[in-house]
Amino acid sequence: MLKLTSNKFLLGLSLAGALALTSCEHDIEQAAANAELGQNNLELDKGSEEFIQNQFIVVLKEGTFAQQLGKVSVAPVSDRATNLKNYESKQASLKEAITNMVAEFGVESNAIEFVYGDALLGFAGTFTDKQIKAIGTDARVDYVEQDQVMRISDGFAGDDNDGEVIYKTEAQSTPWGISRVGYGNYEGGYQWAWVIDSGVDGNHSDLNVDTQYSRSFVSGYSGTQDGNGHGTHVAGTIAAKDNNIGVVGVAAGATVVSCRVFAGRSGSNSAVISAVDYVRANAYSGDVANMSLGGGRSSTLDNAVKNAANAGVYMAVAAGNEAQNANNVSPARANGNRILTVSAMDVNSRYASFSNYANPPIDVCAPGVNIQSTWTGGGYRSISGTSMATPHVAGILLINGGQVYTQGNVLNDPDGNADPIAKK
Repeated sequence: MLKLTSNKFLLGLSLAGALALTSCEHDIEQAAANAELGQNNLELDKGSEEFIQNQFIVVLKEGTFAQQLGKVSVAPVSDRATNLKNYESKQASLKEAITNMVAEFGVESNAIEFVYGDALLGFAGTFTDKQIKAIGTDARVDYVEQDQVMRISDGFAGDDNDGEVIYKTEAQSTPWGISRVGYGNYEGGYQWAWVIDSGVDGNHSDLNVDTQYSRSFVSGYSGTQDGNGHGTHVAGTIAAKDNNIGVVGVAAGATVVSCRVFAGRSGSNSAVISAVDYVRANAYSGDVANMSLGGGRSSTLDNAVKNAANAGVYMAVAAGNEAQNANNVSPARANGNRILTVSAMDVNSRYASFSNYANPPIDVCAPGVNIQSTWTGGGYRSISGTSMATPHVAGILLINGGQVYTQGNVLNDPDGNADPIAKK
């Protein structure tokens, strides 16, 4: 995390130098954490941060703009329409206040891409070095973090049909992962699953997608339809209907909401944070958010996830697919109540070779190799990844009201501390 202070600038520390120092600080923190866990033999850092030039996330101090936001409800209420209205009102008030603030530093309003008012207080946009240095020294600013690339937690082609999309006409089948963890018809009706991903196919006959609350957080893309297939696959594992066609999900028939943060396979950390902010504002306590994505270490994203969880949203988070320590990856490394980080295994309960590892932050392991689920265009496809493991856990959280049980431990866990296998 890059914290810009007047003292650092008086010492003549450049922005690039500050980022280098931040990376060193992360390495030191990680080495200390691994030493405490007795995991000194694990690789500490693979340099996963991919910073986006001139894009920054600015976190404001608590209480900033309190007067402007004083009449806008902050806490979610038990009425989704009211929550959405409050969110939109707060976004408008924040946009106006932040536009006035950055104008003091010569920043045009169109440079601000996102404003945040629920999972955290702040904004993100594009700034020159001079502008961001000035903003970073403002008394209203807590800290500044450079934006970075976020990616889908993969979707390797599975062995079934070589990962090709198929269109089922025969009777419904139960994917091996669903059989392993268990499933049932979701009868709660009250809680939803928010899929923060590449979008969800809202026309798929095997999914129940709420298009009214679905949103795109991708610049230039207003539609929430799936631009990749990945998000639809995730949604099917969580909640594909038990309807005698296609496949079935863990919490069969539950409502899913598309929070699109990727146009294809990658996007920005600032967009993902905006989606978490949206979920924090609009989800009911007991709703579930699935984050089958990851990127470099980001304290801002981690904190947003923790704040959403503290508000009552269960967060199912992919461990990542770099075969490295998950403490190097956000949001996988986020820890807290109602946050579950998920590793992947194959049909023989063996740790997936691609899956990240380390306890903490990983909480449970779930099926993630050769997983068949829904795909765009009304199809079905088998792919692999911790992205596929995570929605199994999201579905369990949804149908069990936040409870995840376990059934033994995964084999060949590379950190020597076998993850428990999740079940309904």
